[in-house]
Order: sequence, then structure tokens, then C-alpha cells
Amino acid sequence: MSDDEQATEEPSAEGEAGAVEEGAEDTDGAADPEAVESGGLVSTLRDKLKIIIAGVMTLAIIGGGVYGFMSGAGEAISNSLSGTPIATLKLPGVTVFHELPLMTVDLKPSKVRKRPFIRFIMTIELEEKDLPTLIARQVQVLDAAQTFLRTQTVKDLTGDAGTKKLRVKMTDILNIAISPSRISAVLFKEILVR
Repeated sequence: MSDDEQATEEPSAEGEAGAVEEGAEDTDGAADPEAVESGGLVSTLRDKLKIIIAGVMTLAIIGGGVYGFMSGAGEAISNSLSGTPIATLKLPGVTVFHELPLMTVDLKPSKVRKRPFIRFIMTIELEEKDLPTLIARQVQVLDAAQTFLRTQTVKDLTGDAGTKKLRVKMTDILNIAISPSRISAVLFKEILVR
């Protein structure tokens, strides 16, 4: 037999095997022995196993949800329906703005700048009930702010990062000075660093 004849016979043998695989199951539902060998039955069993596992997982998730609802969440819902408060929400009071006087403070000298300074006007946002505390302690607030600023260089306070750092530090200083009252925000009306 020549090589060409063998090449033409091999695909026909594979074609017959493919035909056997397609018709692997008889009409009575029994598996053909050749189909079992080729993996047709195994892949069918794998598909059924995947479906069974997915069903078991779904039931487990639903069961866990029902258990959680019955054990903890159901109690919280029944308390809210019975009128027993679960949490209390404190709403903020009226917000006011208080402007501190113009501050000019010498900064820490550097090799480049011998006498740097910062000049700014700061506005404080706080609740109206906390305003008398801020006014009474304004001298301490200004002193703490000046003490902090004398340790800073021009490089520390320039740009967006410097302004953000100054805002955060002034918020901390003010909250410590007027404790237990708290401020909402520090706003700069004017700021100049030289």
C-alpha cells in the first residue's frame, strides 16, 4: 500500500469512531461501551455533579441567611417595630462662622530666607453653642497657633500640601484649645507666605 492510500484510510477510521460517539447511547438508555471509553459518560456525570454541588451551595446560603435572620437580625427588627429605640442620632446645631484677627508670625529662618513670615486671616466654622467657648479661649488659640507656626519653614507651608497641613494643624490646635467643644472647619480668608 502506498503512503497516499494510508493517509486516506486513517480519516475514514476516525470518522467511524466519531459516528459511534454521537450515537453512544442506545434507545433503552444504556451506555455504549465505546462511549464510556471515549469520555462521553464521564463528561455527563461531571455536568450533573456540578449542578448538584451548585444546588447544595445555594441551599446552604439560603439556610445561613434564614438562621442569621432568625437569631440576630429578627430581634433588631422586632425591637424597632415595638418602639424600643436601637440608636439615637444627634443632629448638628446651627453653624456659625467666627473670624479670628489678622495674624502675622515669623517663620523659622532658612539659608535662602533670613526673615520669612506668614500673614493670614482665619475663619472658624463651628456650632453656635460652642462660640462662647472659642471667644473665651481666643488668646490661648492664638498663642498655640503662633507657637506652631514659629517651628515651620516657608517650604513647609507653600503650595497645596502646605495649605492642607496648615489647615489640619490649626483644626487640631483649635479642638484642643476649646475642648470638649469641637470646630467643623478652618477656612482661610487671606494667606500670604514670604
